[in-house]
Amino acid sequence: MVAMLSLAGFGVAGCGSSDEPVDVFAAASLADAFEEMAREFRVASGIEVRLNFGGSSSLREQILDGASVDVFASANATIMEDAARARTGFGPRVTMAVNELVVAVPASNPANVTGVGDLAEADLFVGVCAAGVPCGDLAERYLAQSDVAAAIDTFEPDVRFVVSRLVDGELDAGLVYLSDVAASDGRLVLVDRADPPVVTSYPIAVVDQDRADAQAFVDFVVGPQGRAVLERWGFRTP
Repeated sequence: MVAMLSLAGFGVAGCGSSDEPVDVFAAASLADAFEEMAREFRVASGIEVRLNFGGSSSLREQILDGASVDVFASANATIMEDAARARTGFGPRVTMAVNELVVAVPASNPANVTGVGDLAEADLFVGVCAAGVPCGDLAERYLAQSDVAAAIDTFEPDVRFVVSRLVDGELDAGLVYLSDVAASDGRLVLVDRADPPVVTSYPIAVVDQDRADAQAFVDFVVGPQGRAVLERWGFRTP
């Protein structure tokens, strides 16, 4: 349990705070970590956080369409910069985590997948994220780097869909994040990693700089408590 702290300790004692929840748009791969951080932040500060998860590119489009959002956490730095250029009010972008794309299978590994080369076998059911989503673009890079023409059966809108289908046994193999394997409670097994690793950085920024409580949440995420949560869920932190 996190000790109860004053709002002043998070820099929200003055103007710019609000009784409204802090609206956070975050990459789908951050769901477990951010749900835990939102609970810890609420206990520590009394500030509610409202989370919206999805593919980073989809979240960017929502932001560009004028969605109400106070904080954006992306799985791709370019997507973050696209949003920041198109919408005024963005604060400094801070890298909070790094993740790696890996080949994962259900724990029982029914197809006996041993490495990325097996993804070229037509009789396997293979899933990746769709192009344009960070995990989809990383999957394309991973396969090209490995010189594998994968027989892909499904392109999912974000990594949580790939993870869900792997866990449910609908796929024999998929390209997901290392953090997804770490968070799967043994339901997924890592069978291959690229050499060199295929990685992505996760920037976070305040979208509405008039809200001090939004900045307080960002400070929490990049601070010691937030880094500890991210590491527990399998992310690397700066």
